[in-house]
Amino acid sequence: MSEIQIKVPTVYLPLGNLRINDIQLRKFQEELFYELDNSRKILIEAPTGSGKTFSLIILLSKLVLQGSKSPIVGIYPSRVLVYDQKNSIMNTLEKMGFKKEDYRFNGKLRIGNLQDCGKYM
Repeated sequence: MSEIQIKVPTVYLPLGNLRINDIQLRKFQEELFYELDNSRKILIEAPTGSGKTFSLIILLSKLVLQGSKSPIVGIYPSRVLVYDQKNSIMNTLEKMGFKKEDYRFNGKLRIGNLQDCGKYM
């Protein structure tokens, strides 16, 4: 029996310069952060593991800084994925230093040199 070796190339997503709570954004996430001022609707299509879920947190962070109450919606193809992403978002918020209190996350939001108190539901 012969062996087959397949190497799948890694998708390279360059890092940007902006950090949110000590997490460095990828270039497309940084562009998204700045473009939010010019866009009302945003659709993200990217490969698995590229940072789409964290992009929801980035958008929410920007809206908190602006004092906006605009909704952010993540659409997932199955309930299992919805629950998986919910856990991913909660874990990321905890990694960012937010404390969970009931159904909310409280803490400081640090974007580059900007600081603001933010609450996440």
